[in-house]
Amino acid sequence: MYCIVWLLASPRFLSMEEAAEILKRVLGLPYCTEENSEYGVMGDSHHIMFMYEGEAYLINNLPQPYMEPEEGFLKEIRDLRLRNALENHKSWLSIDYLPGKKSGKPDMKKVYPILGKIAAEFYKEDCLAIYFTETHINLPAEPWILDALRSDSPMETIKEKFQQEANPAVIGIESENPDMQKAVAEARSRWPEFNESFENRGLDDHYAAKFPFTDGENEEFMWITVEDIIGEDIFGSLDNDPVHLKNIQAGDRVKVSLEKLNDWMIIQGEEILGGFTVKVLQKTR
Repeated sequence: MYCIVWLLASPRFLSMEEAAEILKRVLGLPYCTEENSEYGVMGDSHHIMFMYEGEAYLINNLPQPYMEPEEGFLKEIRDLRLRNALENHKSWLSIDYLPGKKSGKPDMKKVYPILGKIAAEFYKEDCLAIYFTETHINLPAEPWILDALRSDSPMETIKEKFQQEANPAVIGIESENPDMQKAVAEARSRWPEFNESFENRGLDDHYAAKFPFTDGENEEFMWITVEDIIGEDIFGSLDNDPVHLKNIQAGDRVKVSLEKLNDWMIIQGEEILGGFTVKVLQKTR
């Protein structure tokens, strides 16, 4: 099966007219709802079929969970954003490629750019996660994914970004974990290295630090891009959208105290320094 699936927070209505307009915009052809037209879309709000260059494609839009993973499986997912998406999505929308029986093995390097560009047009704030059925890659919905979907080689870009962890995952791990405690202690003891490097930073260098953020009883550890350091206060912008916190979002300017430091990271070209807790988290995956 070759399809890209959005997991949605709630059911979404999709009219035939809206689908035709999206296809017209993406593929540059006069798609419409006329049955006898060469570029007519067929079906209803839940299943819309269309043809492109002699190949069949299908848009599914169903008001039910795409998957209902068992609780034990969910606990194995360390990325809290992905766990939340799988557990709480209520609907799904997919773009499928339907290879003909006589077409032989499909040229997916040609097909995926079509699927990707269409999928990107269906992105809205209700998208919680995205799933690639052929590769079984499941990711929380992030802005960088749209750029990848719109690229000429979306799957290669997705795989590369996924391996590089372009957006550090919000991961759950027990605070009593001895390896994590050692990593946090090392990050704090070596903070002077970060501070000294930051004072002599280059234009292309990237400085990040991780701190706890709270909203009521909920607490999540997230990375910020460090923009200034004044004494014991660190100023920057939040890199990640939280899972459960409602009082903060990615891009917000924040001020945090050094005493709450959990980790730090310096990226200078291809060299990465720090990331002490990241190494522990990687072992838990």
